[in-house]
Parts: sequence; structure tokens; C-alpha cells
Amino acid sequence: MGRPKINKTKITNDWQKYCPELRKLRMLDIDNRVGPLVIGFYLQVIGDGTIYMPLYKVENLYSHYSVLPSSLEIEGRTMDMQTHEAYSEQVAQQLIEKAYIPLQGEVTFENIKNGYERYFKNPNKGTIVEYEDYVYISSWTRNKLFFETALNTVYNELKAWPEERYFVQAGGFQNWILELEKKASNHEILEDNYRKKIAKYKICLLYTSPSPRDMRR
Repeated sequence: MGRPKINKTKITNDWQKYCPELRKLRMLDIDNRVGPLVIGFYLQVIGDGTIYMPLYKVENLYSHYSVLPSSLEIEGRTMDMQTHEAYSEQVAQQLIEKAYIPLQGEVTFENIKNGYERYFKNPNKGTIVEYEDYVYISSWTRNKLFFETALNTVYNELKAWPEERYFVQAGGFQNWILELEKKASNHEILEDNYRKKIAKYKICLLYTSPSPRDMRR
């Protein structure tokens, strides 16, 4: 006999039990909203449907993108239903401890800032989404110092990245960083995108901790 198919309802309910601060946004997806961020776990069923991999992920509502790309991802152990019963709670605790931005308790902008900067020290990093998100989130606070510090951090982190691999479509690194600053400064467009994504992905169903007003103080 082969392995049984993953019971999506059971694993979703179990993972929500392991981290009760999170709410089920949809099957296999449990999250919390922290200011402009959606933070939580996605339980990715893979292969022939008999195994799954838990994924810690962060999604940013406050950007020029119309979709919600995942960032700051951390993969957990792949499990079938038997190993789920034996090890899933342990795997959940490991991911909670590794999380770049906390899944439990009060979360401040300083926690978010530190999470992104810890990710930037990861030698396996390889996309610019996290750097863009860091700038957008800093812009969302409406704090000029936060925004300028984030731009400087991203500039210094990425200026040595090969242009032919990462910045060709933007016309080079200098054009890319200028365009990012311009987009991240356009709060009217960003707020419109923010509201549309909240409605499209039913993010309003999620509890917000802390409130957007508190995070902007």
C-alpha cells in the first residue's frame, strides 16, 4: 500500500493549533496581519499529494505589485501524514523560532526592520523582492528617517550585484534605485494598491497586530 493523501483540513487545523495567533485565511494558508504585512505559514502539498512542506512566508500589501509575492521564506521539513503526526508540532516550533518577523506577541517596526536586516546577512539570498519590500514598508510608516535609512541600506547592499543579472530590465542599478525611491514615495498609488489587495485576498478577515496607527507612531 502506498502513502495516504495529505488530509488538507487536518494539517491546516493542526498548524493553526500550534500557533493560535494565526487565522485560517484559506485552506493550507494560516496568517496574521502585522501592519502592511501578512505573515504566516503556507502548507504546500507537493508531488503526488502524499507529502507536504510547511513554508514560513511574509507578503507585503504596501507595494506597486498587484499580486502578493512571498518573501523571507523559510522551508520546513517535508512530511507525509505519518511523519506529520509524529513531528509537525516540533517542526512548527522550529519555524516559529527561526522566523525573521515574529509570529507571536507584539510586533514593532523595529522587529520588522531587524528581520529584514537579518535576512540580508543570509549568504543564500538571491532575489530583490525583500529589498524592495524593506523600502516600501519603511515608506508606509511615513517616517522620513526610516525611509532614507532603508534606501541607503538597500543601495549599499545591492550596488555590487551584477547588473546584467538583476537590473538589465530597469536600465541598470542606478535607474532601478531611483525608480524604487519614486514608486515608494507615491503614497496615493500605494494606498490604492493596498486597499485593492486587502479586498482581493480577503485580508480584512485577519486580525491586525499591532494596528496600522500604532506601527506608524
